[in-house]
Amino acid sequence: MKKLIFLLLAILFTVMQNKASANENPSEKASEKPRIGIYDSRIIAVASTRTDEFMQTIQKMKSEHQNAISTGDTIKAKLLEKKGSTMQSITQKQAFSTFPVTDILEKVKDKIPELAEKLNVSCIVNKWAIAFQNEDIEYVDVTLELAALFTDSEEIKIMYKQFPGQPQSLIKMEMEIIDAK
Repeated sequence: MKKLIFLLLAILFTVMQNKASANENPSEKASEKPRIGIYDSRIIAVASTRTDEFMQTIQKMKSEHQNAISTGDTIKAKLLEKKGSTMQSITQKQAFSTFPVTDILEKVKDKIPELAEKLNVSCIVNKWAIAFQNEDIEYVDVTLELAALFTDSEEIKIMYKQFPGQPQSLIKMEMEIIDAK
């Protein structure tokens, strides 16, 4: 709910700021709409799994798990199994549903303002968090540029074109996980 309120306030602020600017010099700003960058969180999740940091984290966990098993530390082995299972569950929710990717974006937060300036957008929001789109605002898809902060691979660009339109409902996904158990 806080994210939705923040999103609405950001959009409202952008619209008000644009109208105030247009009043200062109507001939220059009359046709300029506020620009809001939107991204598909699923692609950001997938891009983050292609990083060296992610791969090293997985390798380290596997190595620690194998070491715990070989030394007979069953408690540590079980904890690492639980951690791995939880990480996998979160990653799947992020990649196939609307589960937040704020933890992922936190890793590149210092680069986002520069990207926003380069793309001339006032703010960048998850496109699945928008409940209403006003035609007075220009929405700019910044998904690939944001994903490129993690990995600039052709694979991500191809995936983005092939991703289905709407993500899977998080509730439905959770129910399928429960049914599978």
